[in-house]
Parts: sequence; structure tokens; C-alpha cells
Amino acid sequence: MIRTSINTVSDEEFDKIVFPFDEAITKYIDNLINDYIAYYLAMGYKMSAIWNSSLETHCNSSIGNLTDINNFDYDAIKEILEKKYGLKIINDEQLEIEEIKK
Repeated sequence: MIRTSINTVSDEEFDKIVFPFDEAITKYIDNLINDYIAYYLAMGYKMSAIWNSSLETHCNSSIGNLTDINNFDYDAIKEILEKKYGLKIINDEQLEIEEIKK
């Protein structure tokens, strides 16, 4: 469900909705970031493309690379939503999503 107004939920209901969502997203990102940094280091090492520095510096550099990403493949995102999550975007401009009936 995509909510249309924050004014339709109480503060208590908001906390019950948002905190678990934030927790799930943080857990997912932590796993994703760890895998990405390991890939960054592995490819940099195997391709002789990283220089001597601390692990912390390399981790920060790898995350910095993510901020340069601004070309999104919307068709690929839609396909992932459909195949992996059973959701279909029916309006791109004012985001509308519906569950795919199985």
C-alpha cells in the first residue's frame, strides 16, 4: 500500500509502521553493503586497481562510488518487483503499485 497522507495515522500507528520498516531496510542494506564492499575489494585486488591504504579508506571509497550512480534501469526495477516481490507498477508518475494476483 502507498499511503497518501501522513495525517491519516496517529503517532503511535506511525511508529508501529515506520520502525519495523526502517529496521528491515537497515538489515537489508547492511548485508548488501558488506557484499558490495567485499566485491569492490576483490575486483580491485584481482585487477590490480587498488592502492595501499587502510581497510577503512577502501570501504569509504567504495561507498563513495555509489553516490555517483544516477542512471536507473526502470524496466529492470519493474521486472524485479514483479518476479521477486509479486508487485506491478501501474503508474510511474504518481507511483501506484498493485499486487499481482496468482
